[in-house]
Amino acid sequence: MDRRQFLATGATLASAAAGGCVGCATAPTLSLSMETTSNTDIADRLTRSLESDDDDDRIALEAAEGETVTAQGLSEPFPSETPYVHDGAVYVAETTVVDRASGTLFGYAINPVDEDETVDPENAIHYDDLPEVDREAFGDRWDSSDPFLGYGTSVYYLEDDVDDSVLVPDQEYEVIVWPETRGRLEIDDGNDRPLKTYEYTADVVADSLEAYGRTVRGLVEFELGPFDDDAAAVVAEAIEEGTYDVPDGEELSAAESRVVVEFEGEEQVRRPNESPREPSSPNGRYVVRYEEEAYWTEIYVQKI
Repeated sequence: MDRRQFLATGATLASAAAGGCVGCATAPTLSLSMETTSNTDIADRLTRSLESDDDDDRIALEAAEGETVTAQGLSEPFPSETPYVHDGAVYVAETTVVDRASGTLFGYAINPVDEDETVDPENAIHYDDLPEVDREAFGDRWDSSDPFLGYGTSVYYLEDDVDDSVLVPDQEYEVIVWPETRGRLEIDDGNDRPLKTYEYTADVVADSLEAYGRTVRGLVEFELGPFDDDAAAVVAEAIEEGTYDVPDGEELSAAESRVVVEFEGEEQVRRPNESPREPSSPNGRYVVRYEEEAYWTEIYVQKI
Protein backbone atom coordinates (compact mmCIF):
# COMPACT_ATOMS: atom_id res chain seq x y z
CA MET A 1 0.00 0.00 0.00
CA ASP A 2 1.45 3.35 -1.03
CA ARG A 3 1.86 6.08 1.54
CA ARG A 4 1.59 9.74 0.50
CA GLN A 5 2.14 12.83 2.60
CA PHE A 6 0.71 16.30 2.17
CA LEU A 7 1.41 19.48 4.08
CA ALA A 8 -1.40 22.01 4.31
CA THR A 9 -0.46 24.89 2.02
CA GLY A 10 -0.17 28.35 3.54
CA ALA A 11 0.29 29.03 7.23
CA THR A 12 -2.42 31.64 7.54
CA LEU A 13 -5.95 31.03 8.70
CA ALA A 14 -8.62 33.58 7.91
CA SER A 15 -10.58 34.89 10.87
CA ALA A 16 -14.12 36.09 10.39
CA ALA A 17 -15.10 39.55 11.52
CA ALA A 18 -18.63 40.15 12.68
CA GLY A 19 -20.28 43.38 11.74
CA GLY A 20 -23.62 45.13 11.56
CA CYS A 21 -25.84 45.15 8.53
CA VAL A 22 -27.46 48.35 7.36
CA GLY A 23 -30.40 48.04 5.01
CA CYS A 24 -30.46 44.24 5.03
CA ALA A 25 -33.70 42.63 3.90
CA THR A 26 -35.80 41.15 6.69
CA ALA A 27 -36.61 37.46 6.71
CA PRO A 28 -40.10 36.50 5.53
CA THR A 29 -42.65 35.00 7.88
CA LEU A 30 -42.67 31.93 5.64
CA SER A 31 -40.47 30.83 2.77
CA LEU A 32 -41.26 27.51 1.09
CA SER A 33 -39.29 26.33 -1.94
CA MET A 34 -39.87 23.07 -3.80
CA GLU A 35 -37.88 21.66 -6.73
CA THR A 36 -38.41 18.33 -8.43
CA THR A 37 -35.61 15.98 -7.52
CA SER A 38 -34.19 12.53 -8.18
CA ASN A 39 -31.84 10.12 -6.47
CA THR A 40 -28.88 11.51 -8.42
CA ASP A 41 -29.87 15.12 -7.74
CA ILE A 42 -30.13 14.44 -4.01
CA ALA A 43 -26.70 12.81 -4.04
CA ASP A 44 -25.22 15.75 -5.97
CA ARG A 45 -26.47 18.12 -3.28
CA LEU A 46 -24.98 16.09 -0.43
CA THR A 47 -21.62 15.03 -1.84
CA ARG A 48 -18.45 16.87 -2.74
CA SER A 49 -16.83 16.79 -6.15
CA LEU A 50 -13.04 16.65 -6.15
CA GLU A 51 -10.69 18.98 -8.02
CA SER A 52 -7.43 17.26 -8.93
CA ASP A 53 -5.45 20.51 -8.67
CA ASP A 54 -6.67 21.23 -5.12
CA ASP A 55 -4.21 20.01 -2.47
CA ASP A 56 -6.91 19.13 0.05
CA ASP A 57 -8.99 17.30 -2.55
CA ARG A 58 -5.92 15.34 -3.66
CA ILE A 59 -5.80 13.87 -0.16
CA ALA A 60 -9.26 12.39 -0.66
CA LEU A 61 -8.41 11.34 -4.22
CA GLU A 62 -5.34 9.39 -3.13
CA ALA A 63 -7.26 7.81 -0.24
CA ALA A 64 -10.04 6.69 -2.60
CA GLU A 65 -7.42 4.96 -4.74
CA GLY A 66 -6.43 2.78 -1.81
CA GLU A 67 -3.45 4.72 -0.51
CA THR A 68 -2.81 5.71 3.08
CA VAL A 69 -2.30 9.47 3.01
CA THR A 70 -0.84 11.71 5.71
CA ALA A 71 -1.51 15.44 5.88
CA GLN A 72 -0.88 18.21 8.39
CA GLY A 73 -3.11 21.00 9.61
CA LEU A 74 -4.59 22.72 12.65
CA SER A 75 -7.80 20.95 11.67
CA GLU A 76 -8.55 18.28 9.09
CA PRO A 77 -7.36 19.52 5.66
CA PHE A 78 -10.09 17.42 4.07
CA PRO A 79 -13.15 16.95 6.28
CA SER A 80 -13.62 13.35 7.30
CA GLU A 81 -17.13 11.94 7.15
CA THR A 82 -17.90 14.23 4.19
CA PRO A 83 -19.02 12.04 1.27
CA TYR A 84 -17.27 12.71 -2.03
CA VAL A 85 -17.37 11.34 -5.56
CA HIS A 86 -14.54 9.57 -7.37
CA ASP A 87 -14.92 7.52 -10.56
CA GLY A 88 -18.69 7.53 -10.13
CA ALA A 89 -18.67 6.00 -6.64
CA VAL A 90 -19.27 7.77 -3.32
CA TYR A 91 -16.58 7.58 -0.66
CA VAL A 92 -16.20 8.74 2.93
CA ALA A 93 -12.75 9.48 4.36
CA GLU A 94 -11.68 8.50 7.85
CA THR A 95 -8.84 10.09 9.79
CA THR A 96 -6.57 9.22 12.67
CA VAL A 97 -4.31 11.76 14.38
CA VAL A 98 -0.86 10.15 14.41
CA ASP A 99 1.28 13.07 15.61
CA ARG A 100 1.09 16.54 17.16
CA ALA A 101 3.58 19.42 17.15
CA SER A 102 3.26 22.42 19.46
CA GLY A 103 2.64 25.82 17.94
CA THR A 104 0.78 29.11 18.28
CA LEU A 105 -1.84 30.83 16.16
CA PHE A 106 -1.38 34.62 16.18
CA GLY A 107 -4.04 37.03 15.04
CA TYR A 108 -2.72 40.08 13.24
CA ALA A 109 -3.75 43.17 11.31
CA ILE A 110 -1.65 45.08 8.79
CA ASN A 111 -2.65 48.46 7.38
CA PRO A 112 -1.00 50.85 4.93
CA VAL A 113 1.27 53.59 6.25
CA ASP A 114 0.57 57.01 4.75
CA GLU A 115 3.12 58.02 2.12
CA ASP A 116 3.99 61.25 3.94
CA GLU A 117 4.25 59.65 7.39
CA THR A 118 7.73 59.56 8.92
CA VAL A 119 8.67 56.21 10.44
CA ASP A 120 11.52 55.61 12.87
CA PRO A 121 14.05 53.48 10.92
CA GLU A 122 14.71 51.49 14.10
CA ASN A 123 11.06 50.46 14.11
CA ALA A 124 10.91 49.31 10.47
CA ILE A 125 12.28 46.32 8.58
CA HIS A 126 12.30 45.44 4.90
CA TYR A 127 10.38 42.30 4.08
CA ASP A 128 13.42 40.71 2.44
CA ASP A 129 15.40 41.28 5.65
CA LEU A 130 12.97 39.32 7.81
CA PRO A 131 14.24 36.00 9.18
CA GLU A 132 13.35 32.99 7.05
CA VAL A 133 10.75 31.77 9.55
CA ASP A 134 8.85 35.06 9.25
CA ARG A 135 9.05 35.15 5.46
CA GLU A 136 7.76 31.59 5.31
CA ALA A 137 4.92 32.35 7.71
CA PHE A 138 3.73 35.46 5.87
CA GLY A 139 5.02 34.70 2.38
CA ASP A 140 1.70 33.67 0.85
CA ARG A 141 0.41 37.21 1.44
CA TRP A 142 3.52 39.36 1.57
CA ASP A 143 5.89 38.00 -1.08
CA SER A 144 5.36 40.87 -3.51
CA SER A 145 6.76 44.32 -4.18
CA ASP A 146 3.33 45.82 -3.48
CA PRO A 147 1.22 43.39 -1.41
CA PHE A 148 -2.40 44.01 -0.53
CA LEU A 149 -2.71 45.68 2.88
CA GLY A 150 -5.63 46.64 5.06
CA TYR A 151 -6.90 43.36 6.52
CA GLY A 152 -6.77 41.15 9.57
CA THR A 153 -6.28 37.39 9.73
CA SER A 154 -4.12 34.81 11.50
CA VAL A 155 -0.67 33.30 11.08
CA TYR A 156 0.74 30.08 12.53
CA TYR A 157 4.17 29.39 13.98
CA LEU A 158 5.57 26.11 15.21
CA GLU A 159 7.05 26.30 18.69
CA ASP A 160 10.52 25.50 17.32
CA ASP A 161 10.38 28.51 14.97
CA VAL A 162 9.27 31.20 17.42
CA ASP A 163 12.76 31.80 18.84
CA ASP A 164 14.03 32.81 15.38
CA SER A 165 11.19 35.27 14.73
CA VAL A 166 11.41 39.05 15.08
CA LEU A 167 7.62 39.43 14.83
CA VAL A 168 6.25 36.92 17.36
CA PRO A 169 5.70 36.59 20.22
CA ASP A 170 7.66 39.79 20.97
CA GLN A 171 7.23 42.17 18.05
CA GLU A 172 10.54 43.92 17.38
CA TYR A 173 9.34 45.91 14.36
CA GLU A 174 6.09 47.78 13.85
CA VAL A 175 6.44 48.61 10.15
CA ILE A 176 7.16 46.25 7.26
CA VAL A 177 8.68 47.85 4.16
CA TRP A 178 8.32 46.74 0.53
CA PRO A 179 9.66 48.44 -2.61
CA GLU A 180 6.31 50.09 -3.32
CA THR A 181 4.50 50.29 0.03
CA ARG A 182 4.75 50.11 3.81
CA GLY A 183 2.47 48.41 6.32
CA ARG A 184 1.91 48.84 10.05
CA LEU A 185 1.65 45.46 11.75
CA GLU A 186 -0.26 44.67 14.94
CA ILE A 187 -0.03 41.15 16.40
CA ASP A 188 -1.95 39.72 19.34
CA ASP A 189 -0.64 37.39 22.05
CA GLY A 190 -1.68 34.25 20.23
CA ASN A 191 -3.37 30.99 21.16
CA ASP A 192 -1.61 27.67 21.52
CA ARG A 193 -2.76 25.21 18.84
CA PRO A 194 -1.09 21.91 17.97
CA LEU A 195 -0.23 21.15 14.35
CA LYS A 196 -1.72 17.71 13.82
CA THR A 197 -0.64 15.00 11.43
CA TYR A 198 -3.64 13.12 10.09
CA GLU A 199 -3.65 9.71 8.46
CA TYR A 200 -6.41 9.28 5.87
CA THR A 201 -8.10 6.20 4.50
CA ALA A 202 -11.37 5.98 2.56
CA ASP A 203 -14.26 3.55 2.14
CA VAL A 204 -16.86 3.22 -0.60
CA VAL A 205 -20.32 3.94 0.81
CA ALA A 206 -22.25 3.73 -2.48
CA ASP A 207 -21.27 2.44 -5.91
CA SER A 208 -23.07 5.31 -7.67
CA LEU A 209 -24.71 8.67 -7.04
CA GLU A 210 -28.07 7.10 -7.81
CA ALA A 211 -27.56 4.47 -5.13
CA TYR A 212 -26.43 7.07 -2.59
CA GLY A 213 -29.44 9.28 -3.27
CA ARG A 214 -31.76 6.29 -3.03
CA THR A 215 -30.38 5.52 0.42
CA VAL A 216 -30.93 9.11 1.56
CA ARG A 217 -34.51 9.06 0.29
CA GLY A 218 -35.16 5.86 2.18
CA LEU A 219 -34.07 7.58 5.39
CA VAL A 220 -35.87 10.91 5.14
CA GLU A 221 -38.56 11.04 2.45
CA PHE A 222 -42.14 11.52 3.60
CA GLU A 223 -45.53 12.03 1.97
CA LEU A 224 -46.80 15.62 1.94
CA GLY A 225 -50.55 16.06 2.20
CA PRO A 226 -53.27 15.39 1.25
CA PHE A 227 -54.49 18.97 1.46
CA ASP A 228 -57.70 20.87 1.00
CA ASP A 229 -57.89 23.23 -1.98
CA ASP A 230 -56.47 26.28 -0.16
CA ALA A 231 -53.44 24.46 1.25
CA ALA A 232 -52.89 22.68 -2.07
CA ALA A 233 -52.75 26.09 -3.75
CA VAL A 234 -49.88 27.10 -1.44
CA VAL A 235 -47.90 24.01 -2.44
CA ALA A 236 -48.76 24.49 -6.11
CA GLU A 237 -47.37 28.03 -6.08
CA ALA A 238 -44.17 26.87 -4.35
CA ILE A 239 -43.71 24.30 -7.11
CA GLU A 240 -44.66 26.49 -10.06
CA GLU A 241 -42.88 29.66 -8.93
CA GLY A 242 -39.98 28.00 -7.14
CA THR A 243 -40.75 29.77 -3.85
CA TYR A 244 -43.83 30.68 -1.85
CA ASP A 245 -43.19 33.64 0.47
CA VAL A 246 -45.22 35.33 3.18
CA PRO A 247 -43.71 38.78 3.82
CA ASP A 248 -42.25 39.67 7.20
CA GLY A 249 -44.85 40.94 9.62
CA GLU A 250 -47.77 39.11 8.06
CA GLU A 251 -49.52 36.31 9.91
CA LEU A 252 -49.84 32.90 8.33
CA SER A 253 -53.23 32.04 6.92
CA ALA A 254 -55.00 28.87 8.00
CA ALA A 255 -53.99 27.20 4.73
CA GLU A 256 -50.34 28.22 5.11
CA SER A 257 -50.30 26.96 8.69
CA ARG A 258 -51.68 23.60 7.56
CA VAL A 259 -48.77 23.23 5.15
CA VAL A 260 -46.21 24.17 7.81
CA VAL A 261 -47.63 21.70 10.33
CA GLU A 262 -46.97 18.88 7.85
CA PHE A 263 -43.21 19.36 8.36
CA GLU A 264 -43.28 19.26 12.15
CA GLY A 265 -41.67 16.11 13.49
CA GLU A 266 -40.52 14.91 10.07
CA GLU A 267 -36.90 13.99 9.53
CA GLN A 268 -34.79 16.59 7.77
CA VAL A 269 -32.29 15.76 5.06
CA ARG A 270 -29.19 14.07 6.40
CA ARG A 271 -26.41 11.91 5.08
CA PRO A 272 -26.50 8.20 5.95
CA ASN A 273 -23.46 8.58 8.21
CA GLU A 274 -25.08 11.42 10.18
CA SER A 275 -27.36 11.05 13.19
CA PRO A 276 -30.99 12.23 12.96
CA ARG A 277 -31.48 15.83 14.00
CA GLU A 278 -33.88 16.97 16.69
CA PRO A 279 -34.80 20.47 15.46
CA SER A 280 -36.81 22.86 17.59
CA SER A 281 -38.66 24.14 14.51
CA PRO A 282 -39.57 22.81 11.07
CA ASN A 283 -36.96 25.06 9.46
CA GLY A 284 -34.66 23.05 7.23
CA ARG A 285 -34.29 20.85 4.15
CA TYR A 286 -36.54 17.92 3.32
CA VAL A 287 -37.24 15.37 0.62
CA VAL A 288 -41.00 15.09 0.21
CA ARG A 289 -43.27 13.11 -2.05
CA TYR A 290 -46.28 15.02 -3.32
CA GLU A 291 -48.75 13.73 -5.88
CA GLU A 292 -46.37 10.97 -7.02
CA GLU A 293 -43.43 13.36 -7.52
CA ALA A 294 -40.32 13.81 -5.35
CA TYR A 295 -39.29 17.34 -4.33
CA TRP A 296 -36.24 18.83 -2.67
CA THR A 297 -37.92 21.19 -0.23
CA GLU A 298 -36.61 23.98 1.96
CA ILE A 299 -38.78 25.76 4.49
CA TYR A 300 -38.20 28.69 6.80
CA VAL A 301 -40.86 29.78 9.29
CA GLN A 302 -40.35 32.88 11.38
CA LYS A 303 -43.52 32.36 13.36
CA ILE A 304 -46.55 30.15 13.16
